[in-house]
Amino acid sequence: MKYFYKILILFLFINIQILADEAPSTEPQPEPPPATERVVYITRTGQRYHLSTCRTLSQTRIAVTISEARRSGLTPCGTCRPGN
Repeated sequence: MKYFYKILILFLFINIQILADEAPSTEPQPEPPPATERVVYITRTGQRYHLSTCRTLSQTRIAVTISEARRSGLTPCGTCRPGN
C-alpha cells in the first residue's frame, strides 16, 4: 500500500508541475517584428548590409532589418544584392 501512495504522490506532483508550466504569463509579451521585414546582416565596421549567404560577409555578423540598416546609412552589398 505504501508503494501505491508513493506512486500517487509522484503522479500528482508531476501533474501539478505541468499545470504550473502551462499557466498564462501575466507579463506583457514583446511584439514580434512585422513578418514582411527582411533580415539582413551587417558588421561592426562595414558600410553595407548583406544576405546571410554573401561570400563577402565577414565572421562578425549582426542581424538587423533592412529598415534599420538603411536608417543607419548603410547601403546594399553589390555582390549578394539583398534587395528592397
